[in-house]
Formats: sequence, C-alpha cells, structure tokens
Amino acid sequence: MLLQELPADLNSMVFSLAVLFIATVAYVLFMLSLPVQPHAHQRLALQLFTLFFVSAFVAYLLYCLRFFGFYSWSVVSNNLMYLLGNYFFYLAVRARYNQTNSTTLYLGLVVHLVLLSALMWYFSVVQDKVMVRLPIFLLSLCVPLLLSYITIRQCRSSGNTGDNILLLGCLSAMLVLPLLYPLFSFILTPDAQGQLYVTALVSLALETLCIGGVAMSYIYDLIDKLRHDAHTDKLTAAKNRRYFFRFAPQKIQEAQAQQQEVSLVMMDLDFFKQVNDNYGHQVGDELLTAFASLLLSRIGHNDLLARYGGEEFVLLLPGKNLAEATMFVNQIRSSLQQQPVLTQSMTTTEPFYISASFGLTLCQPGQQLEAMIRQADAALLRAKQAGRNRLELA
Repeated sequence: MLLQELPADLNSMVFSLAVLFIATVAYVLFMLSLPVQPHAHQRLALQLFTLFFVSAFVAYLLYCLRFFGFYSWSVVSNNLMYLLGNYFFYLAVRARYNQTNSTTLYLGLVVHLVLLSALMWYFSVVQDKVMVRLPIFLLSLCVPLLLSYITIRQCRSSGNTGDNILLLGCLSAMLVLPLLYPLFSFILTPDAQGQLYVTALVSLALETLCIGGVAMSYIYDLIDKLRHDAHTDKLTAAKNRRYFFRFAPQKIQEAQAQQQEVSLVMMDLDFFKQVNDNYGHQVGDELLTAFASLLLSRIGHNDLLARYGGEEFVLLLPGKNLAEATMFVNQIRSSLQQQPVLTQSMTTTEPFYISASFGLTLCQPGQQLEAMIRQADAALLRAKQAGRNRLELA
C-alpha cells in the first residue's frame, strides 16, 4: 500500500533496494554458513568476498542518493564504492590462491581509487559531463576484474568447477560493463528511473555468478580436504596404507609401460619400542615425524611413500633400478647419522640420533604388489637380524 502512494521513480528505488538488500543478506549469511576453512588465507578470502557483496549494496544505496539532491556527492562516493568492492573481489581471489600482496599492489590500488574519485568529482562538479564520466567509471571497474581473471586463470585447479564459474563471472562482467555505455547513451536518459532497474539487475546477476563460484570452489576444497585426510597419515603426512595399495599398482603399470624398472623399499626405525618405553610415546611420535619428513623431502614427485604400520614405512620408486635405489637408501642412512633429531618432549638437550633398517626389492614383470612387499619385508627382517642400521637386498 505504501509503495502505491510514492512517486514512480521512488517506487522503483525502494523495490530495487529491497531486492538487492534481501539478496545481499542471503549472500552474506551463506558465506558465514560455509564450513570453517583450515587455512588462514581461505578464511581471509571468505571475509573479502563478503565485503565485496556488502560494498556492492552500499554502492547502490549511494547511487540512489542522487535522486534526493546529493548528486555530486552520490556520483563520487557511489563510483568509489563500486571500484572498492571490485578490489575487495580481486584481493579475495588472491587470498583464495594464497598469493602474497606487495606494498606496490596496495599503493596502486589506493592511487586508482583516488584518481577515479578526482575524475568523478571533476566531471560532476566542475563539468557535468555524464557521457565522459560513464566510460571512465566502467573502464575503471574492468581493471580489478581483469586482474582477477588473470589470477584465476593462472592459479585455478582444472577440476574445480567453482574456479571456472569465478572465471566466467569475471569474463561476463568485463563483457557486460562496456555494453552499459551505449545502453545509457542511446536508450536510457542518464540518471533516469530506468537506470535503477538496469543497475540493480546487472549487480544482482554478477553477484549471483560470484556467490555460485565461491560456493562451488569451497565445496571442491572441502572435498579435496576430505580426500586428502582419508589418504594421508595425520602424524607423519605420508600416505596411508590404504592409499598405497590403491595407487601403487597403477604407478607400477605406468612405469613398466614405459620400460622403466621399479624398486620397492620396506623400512623400519631401529629400537623404536625402546624409545617409546624409555622416553614416552610423544618422543616416539616426533621421531616418526622427523623420519617421514626426511623421506618426503628426498623423494621425487612420482615416488610414493606410505606409513605401512607402526614405525614401518614402504616406499615405491618408479624409474629406479637396484643400483639407483641402493644409492638413494644409503643417502637416507647417511642423513640420519649426520642430522640429530631435536625433540620438544625430551628434557635433555643432547642430540638424539636415530637409525633405520631397510629391505629392497626390484619388481619383476607381472609380479603382484603383495609379492614385492613380502620380498622386501623378508630383506628387512634380515637387515634387523644382521645388526640393524643397514640395507639388505631381496
């Protein structure tokens, strides 16, 4: 009833504001309802995306003030807020991919905001030329969108649909924004009632693309995290036994298809039970973590390390023959002898040296993974019986 008593353009304004307000509240509530992300940069990205939605609504609110006698102030503040919102989006994209922001980037952002404010003030107060002001504003909005597009394209995960939607959103915005100039120039009267609907519709469409992309991206991140947790040993960060038996046969087949040899190493920390008995399980956990960290830092991207059980690890080395695998194991043994482990749980500050025993086997054509493990495990047992801290070949 109230809307019917208001002037026509005010009816449009109130309706558009109501729609954008409801959409913005829904977007913000949705962002707040997303699962807590494990990394600080992901949490920062969600906060910046939320600021983007809020800024877009505030910018539209400031845009409406020109119809109440605050024309110049509305032009400057509205355009500035829209540009700031787009830069929030760009910074959110960078945080999404854990990109470091330099002082130069922030300085460039501030300079752009100040320059746009000055131009908007000049072409609304000194010279009221909306057809000059409009393309400057629209092109300015394209700058952070273009930077966002480049960042997403460089850093996105090919299998992440959300990243692709964000990319589409940036591309759509860069295509739509320049088209608004001829629309406002030849079809609509500048600052007329029709612009309320067009501006609200464009804002709503682009924000919807953004929220869809953000939601899908973080859903895929959550799936990746769950998959990672399901396949990774939480203590040592090595893969777990289930992952090893699932993917090791595939790696063996791929290597043999390329006429490459494959070696497998079973390894066991020496006297680990005595460590747990004498120093406690916390020290034992730290030694396991240190041993796994050393291995993970030395293996190649195609190698596969898994915690087989307790203090025992298994390592698949595609592309390495017995000589190369033997050299690799001896390098690990040498590193263990030279690099003491400093544990936080031990009261003594004396260096703690650990050693390990190794059993090595070479995969034969057509041989099953279980047979390789039995051979390497038998070699590992001989290494223990022969005095430990040594390598035995199957």
